[in-house]
Amino acid sequence: MLMTKDDRDSDRFFLSSCGKPIYNPSADLTRFHEKYNVPNITGQLARRVYKTARERALNEEKDSYIAGILSQTTPSAETHYSKIHTETTATASSHLSRLFSYDDDLDSDSSQLAAAPDQRRSVAAAYRFPKMDDQQVYAQLILKYPVTVDANTPRAKGRKSLTGTYDRVFYDRWRSQQQALRVTHILSHFARRQPTQNHVEKFIERQGWETNIPKADTVLSMWTLQDTTVDIADSPYIRHLVETQKWKGLTLATEEDKGECVFTSRPFKKGEVVCDYHGIPVSRKAGLKLLKISEEGAMGHLFFFKNSQSVASCIDAQTFPCPCHPQKDTFGRCINHSRVRSNLQPRTVRMEISGDLTDVIVFLAKHDIPVNTELLFDYGVKKSSLEKEHCWIG
Repeated sequence: MLMTKDDRDSDRFFLSSCGKPIYNPSADLTRFHEKYNVPNITGQLARRVYKTARERALNEEKDSYIAGILSQTTPSAETHYSKIHTETTATASSHLSRLFSYDDDLDSDSSQLAAAPDQRRSVAAAYRFPKMDDQQVYAQLILKYPVTVDANTPRAKGRKSLTGTYDRVFYDRWRSQQQALRVTHILSHFARRQPTQNHVEKFIERQGWETNIPKADTVLSMWTLQDTTVDIADSPYIRHLVETQKWKGLTLATEEDKGECVFTSRPFKKGEVVCDYHGIPVSRKAGLKLLKISEEGAMGHLFFFKNSQSVASCIDAQTFPCPCHPQKDTFGRCINHSRVRSNLQPRTVRMEISGDLTDVIVFLAKHDIPVNTELLFDYGVKKSSLEKEHCWIG
């Protein structure tokens, strides 16, 4: 607080906010700068800018007024300041005002210091990092605070010693880079099948991130089936769906001429995992036995195939409900046959299910499948087999 003529402590030029003499001018001035978002212009910076400007705009007499003040150092401050009169200070201030209003192609440093506050902050930042461009400053920041998926965001006190006045710009850049890494990490978890928003939210929650957390709807808007080379067996999301049989985007229906059918309730991309053919893994011999004892005219829900070790095997979906999902009617067993209109391709995958390595039959979309489309695959059987109403894969 600046004192007026009526103030009693006439020997004090500045007072603190509580009306008492300031105890530490340097600390109080720093707090003043922070409160009003004013750059901390040091004496060294002021002398540097002044030296550049005076060579063009001041004569020797005017220069002597200002140089006498700016040349002071901390140890000699009290000795010299006691000799500086109010008239000398006022004259120096007047010359400085004229100097920085002088617009005759002055050096950019001096002209910017006399400009708007945000421009003066730019000058301060420039001298804080006189030999580094933005990329060099950011390189120092990520060297001290590497951008990783699980890294905590750097705190202001630590990073501002590197980024200075432009801290917000570099901080936002750091956060954006980490957010992109986190989105990529989330998408990689759902590489082979589009997730629901609920699945994305639960996955994000399990990561334990406290700040800079991507939004689930943002992740979903960026999902696309780009990398079909990702091994399905290594996908924890597909493994989870096989174990729980909670395949989203599908619905069961009943038609008079075909019985149970499976339709899409959302679009599927070519190569996307749609669902699996769920049942009890048995040997081919056991599967043929089940087929033989089936009631005449009954549909045989048996999938014969060669497993990953090239051994003839069978998935028994005829035993319904299955022991592991007694309350569920699984989708795979209800998908109908079409040699011409098939839109699914079965594939054998060996993955760890409930702690055991198991051969799983998954269905991949042969092409983009629109919403409200019936799912079909080629059973691989001859017409004579279909006439007996046995559905099985040879």
